[in-house]
Amino acid sequence: MASGDRTRLFWLATLATPLLLLGACEGLARLTAASRAADDPMLHLVGTPSFFEPAEIDGRPHVRVAHDEVYSGRNIVFATKKDPGSFRIFCLGGSASAGWPHPPTEIYSAYLEQALRRAYPQRPIEVINVSAHAYAAYRVRLLFDRVLDFEPDLLVLYTGNNEFLEKRTYLPARERLDRVLAVANRSAAVRWLRSAFVRLFFPDNALSGAHRDHVAYEQWSKVQRIALALRADPAQFEQVKAHYERSVEAMVRKAAARGVPVILVSVPVNLRDWHPNVSVHDLAGESLTRWETAFRDGRRALLQGDPEAAQERFEEAVAMAPQHAESHFQRARSLERTGDPRRALAHYRRASDLDHNPFRALSEFNASLRAIAARYPNAYLADAEAAFQSTGAPGFELFLDYVHPTREGNLTLARTVFDVIATHGFPGGSPRRLDFEAAPSPDYDEAHDLRLQRTLLVLFAMMHQYESLVAKAEPYTAAPPDRAPFMHRVFTVFSDTVELDRRRVLGLPVDPAEAARVEAELASFYRERFPTPAEPTPDPPGS
Repeated sequence: MASGDRTRLFWLATLATPLLLLGACEGLARLTAASRAADDPMLHLVGTPSFFEPAEIDGRPHVRVAHDEVYSGRNIVFATKKDPGSFRIFCLGGSASAGWPHPPTEIYSAYLEQALRRAYPQRPIEVINVSAHAYAAYRVRLLFDRVLDFEPDLLVLYTGNNEFLEKRTYLPARERLDRVLAVANRSAAVRWLRSAFVRLFFPDNALSGAHRDHVAYEQWSKVQRIALALRADPAQFEQVKAHYERSVEAMVRKAAARGVPVILVSVPVNLRDWHPNVSVHDLAGESLTRWETAFRDGRRALLQGDPEAAQERFEEAVAMAPQHAESHFQRARSLERTGDPRRALAHYRRASDLDHNPFRALSEFNASLRAIAARYPNAYLADAEAAFQSTGAPGFELFLDYVHPTREGNLTLARTVFDVIATHGFPGGSPRRLDFEAAPSPDYDEAHDLRLQRTLLVLFAMMHQYESLVAKAEPYTAAPPDRAPFMHRVFTVFSDTVELDRRRVLGLPVDPAEAARVEAELASFYRERFPTPAEPTPDPPGS
């Protein structure tokens, strides 16, 4: 072999060896658990489950939901390969998208399927709801990636209420590094190396992909009214919002690569009938005294039926503490009662957005959805937020609690998504009719579903919605105590608590012994119903 040939072979081998090693590492990573690390440049999720398991029905391959957080108890099953000519829709999101806590026949996706089958009788329609309980958008992505393999014709994404639930810490934002990671993270080998690095040096940026973390802490933080670092720390707060937008955008972009349209559902929340969980301000000294006086006077005026006077005092309170969520909420109430629903809606929104223990979608999340829908040709907005706010701030007429729709709310959601589908003609062909038509079961009444109502009352208590809890529990106390003992217990405990608070606000005499009894009963209820986790880990001081 000539000297020149040997030189060329040497350099070829020198250049090829690292490429071969990289290829071998990539192949090994894809064959091992490392490939299950999520493609998320902002948060490390490891151990991603399959969510689904194979099943055979009548000799035909099917897929069954196998993950408990994806409501495996509903026995959700669908054919691996869809029928010829059928139109398959997957609905993804959190528990509000799943229709929890209603039965699966009384949720928005079931009503949507009914309406579409009536509108397009010539084409088989499947609407498959694979939403997951308490999943944030970054976890919904894990399901989304798997669902793309099941031949979707349309994807409906309704997510945004759970972005603050899991404790985590984002690494400092570095624009250039983030752009590099977004590309490099497509490699399983890079994800494996990043996994080892993050878990070793930044464990607070790592979560289990298999199941949600910090469930007990989430409940405890709400009972104790803990301000979350993710909301209180401005840098972390910005990262949460960026993570939400990037997660949704990544799903839309991946669907576009497969030629699949995505409907983005803006997220409505209960604004009128749900107080913020944690309100904060930085007042002290004389400023704090003036604010407390204005806030107390406003509450007293509302209780005395003088909303005009209340509005004046709450306006002062908001001016002194513009970041205090409850001040905005009470001002909204006074504005609503003086006949100014437009301004009331703005303050209800502000109250929700300022909550320092958030459990409802932020207004900025919906702004991100609108921006993404405008940027991507395969993304379409179903503006459920606007539909729910068409007559003012939505409350218990459309929500069971803070975010989960009533049956009427589910119908509104279904109608909003249906209108987008029908307008753009996604199923193809001419619809028989373009108007929404769905028939909820006449045999189901959520007000008489005691399991559902008991579940809701526990949520009301956990989030300190005392007035609403009393109003919701009272109708069920008509039954004998031995038939509805829980309803009677919560009504007694919380109606006494509400009355004690009312007397104090109005400046009426309060018997110290009676006040001590009421407060002891309330504390006893919380100890029994919400025991403190073995080792609760508080957020950093000052959060």
